[in-house]
Amino acid sequence: MTILRTYAPLFVPDIGAALPAFARLCPRGPLLRFTHGEFEAAMASGFLLLCGPPAALAAHREIRTIAIVSDLRAIQRDLLAAGARILFGPRRVTTGRHLAARLPAGEVVEYLQFGWSRMAAH
Repeated sequence: MTILRTYAPLFVPDIGAALPAFARLCPRGPLLRFTHGEFEAAMASGFLLLCGPPAALAAHREIRTIAIVSDLRAIQRDLLAAGARILFGPRRVTTGRHLAARLPAGEVVEYLQFGWSRMAAH
């Protein structure tokens, strides 16, 4: 299992209004913009911008980082062996499959394995 990249979640009131500043500040600009349920998200450099109704975002506010991984099954096995508690998942989402875990020290991390073929369909 490899962690390929990490993203810090940022909650913004309007993704469309936030993206121009991130395009200027982040040389690579948005890597991906998508809708998941009731909220919108965009990845830019090391940030994951999230926008939506408070109720839809409530479950995500506790997540401190999002880790893109090469093998979600392997990370789940490693997390359990390290004493982490799986909060949800693994489950399919627009971008692939993910799960969230509370680490032994208390932090909540979301792990995502991209499903490129699923994303191509959107």
